[in-house]
Amino acid sequence: MRYIGILGFIAMIGITLLVALIPIKYRKHLIFIAALFLFFFKTIEYTSYALTFQMDKIPVEFSTITYFVFSLTILFNLKFLKPFATFSAFISGTGYLLSFIFLGQYYFEVLPTFNATMAFIDHGLLFMASILMMRNDFYRNATTRNLMWLSAFYMVYALLVNYIVPYSDQYIFIRMLLSGQLIHYVLPSLELNAYMYMLYFLLIIGGFRLIIWLFHTLNKHIYDIPDLERTFAYERSI
Repeated sequence: MRYIGILGFIAMIGITLLVALIPIKYRKHLIFIAALFLFFFKTIEYTSYALTFQMDKIPVEFSTITYFVFSLTILFNLKFLKPFATFSAFISGTGYLLSFIFLGQYYFEVLPTFNATMAFIDHGLLFMASILMMRNDFYRNATTRNLMWLSAFYMVYALLVNYIVPYSDQYIFIRMLLSGQLIHYVLPSLELNAYMYMLYFLLIIGGFRLIIWLFHTLNKHIYDIPDLERTFAYERSI
């Protein structure tokens, strides 16, 4: 179990690289299957929470919202949401897999084996599907405003739900991030004031813009240009 985090990370990256090489029509089938699985599995999971009145299970984390945004976007072909669905799946999957390198063993120690395994599979599917989506579609920099507005909408939702729902888990990342609790967790001895909080949120916005830039850059480099577009690009070059 000591190296479970590193091995799990390498395995998921390897599988993703392999499936990214298959023809586009098969990639589309895999994306649809992943979306179908996430939609039904997560719908059953959160319906069971609702039926047992577990209010503190109301989705608030970015990845839990992404499960539904991504799956519904793919299943119903919501074209206007595809850039955001791909982006949110990418950062949710990537963030979890990076944390899994260091905390994979911890996840399996504190969670039931089934829950820890499904969390890895669910986030792995988000990551894999996002890479396949970026291979299939090129989301130009014009989508940056769309990503910022929809992300801001999610932040408002998270703040409202956090205000209404008495969550028992004190380590929900989005709560720690928006409340500034993350500063206390990382730098417990730091004395905070209004200027420090302002700098903190400016750094969050700047970091988020950097993530969007990295997303666009990766998309540009891994996008698999369809044969027709490749032909036109070649003809224009000669």
